[in-house]
Amino acid sequence: MLFSILIANYNNGQYLQEAIDSVLAQTYNDWEVVIVDDGSSDDSYKVYEKYADDGRFRIVHNGRNRGCTYSKWRAIEECHGELFGFLDADDTLLPDALETMVAAHQSNPDAAIVSSRHYHCDESMNIRYESRLLQIPEGESYLTYGDFQPEAFVTFKTSFYRKTQGLNKNNPYGDDQELLLLMEEVGDWIVLDRFLYKYRISDKSVSHGTDNYICLYWNIVVYHQACIRRGLDPEKYSYKVFQDTIINTRKRAEASKPYRIGNAILHPWQWIKGHLRRQNDR
Repeated sequence: MLFSILIANYNNGQYLQEAIDSVLAQTYNDWEVVIVDDGSSDDSYKVYEKYADDGRFRIVHNGRNRGCTYSKWRAIEECHGELFGFLDADDTLLPDALETMVAAHQSNPDAAIVSSRHYHCDESMNIRYESRLLQIPEGESYLTYGDFQPEAFVTFKTSFYRKTQGLNKNNPYGDDQELLLLMEEVGDWIVLDRFLYKYRISDKSVSHGTDNYICLYWNIVVYHQACIRRGLDPEKYSYKVFQDTIINTRKRAEASKPYRIGNAILHPWQWIKGHLRRQNDR
């Protein structure tokens, strides 16, 4: 059973070889690697050159930066495997990842998704902590349960993906969540209590960088779209899920020093009144 490992790469040349090495170390050998380069300007090309004559690797180029969702959409379109899963260019697989996933898919023919647990690691890939075990209660779905944390390693049956409308390649973010939501609509989801993936936390990670709020917005968009597809109330299952996150984010922003300085400059009289009130309260 051919397994397609899909890598969307944008300027992660410093980590890419480590990701590829983790594929080469797999105990399961019937695989292909599809790398979609999203207009990288670093030395990623040096890694590509090493595998130019290796039939197991295919490198395709977007020509310009098109964004993560477009790159992942294209990677799926380019793959030939009966199963596929994404490996971020700065992450790694544990050696038995593919073997474990293939066996799980074969044992569960109605499963569209099989996912595992993962290790959260620092920049040097030292393990910091373990991911939680996703447990969706009986009668709930991933969407209605609302436990939206990163999932890795997540693998899919390609034939089930073809039953969906596919990723919206025009969305800049929200691709991981959209794929999960689409796939759970066409098949079962099996969660393995196994650690098969090492997830690197760095400043370049979208979920830990300056694009975090934009990413949050696009996730809300894909949850809203999923609600519409399923005939559910977005007010109940989409917006309110993020209400606490948005409120807490605003509170953190307002408590920050840059915000307070900027607020004092833009609203000096309001700041002076607040300052005097705090002095009187002491």
